[in-house]
Amino acid sequence: MKPAELLEGTVLKECVGCGTDFVTIAECADDVQYCSDTCKESHSLFNETQE
Repeated sequence: MKPAELLEGTVLKECVGCGTDFVTIAECADDVQYCSDTCKESHSLFNETQE
């Protein structure tokens, strides 16, 4: 199977929440950690109740 080709200016990253590969804009790649807001909400450490 041939790998997908990325459009110019995009990069492939791995989501830190679920491990899924996703494409994001290269300029923002350092700031993007999750594949979606839903994934970020369900995996983010900041949303867990801390006592």
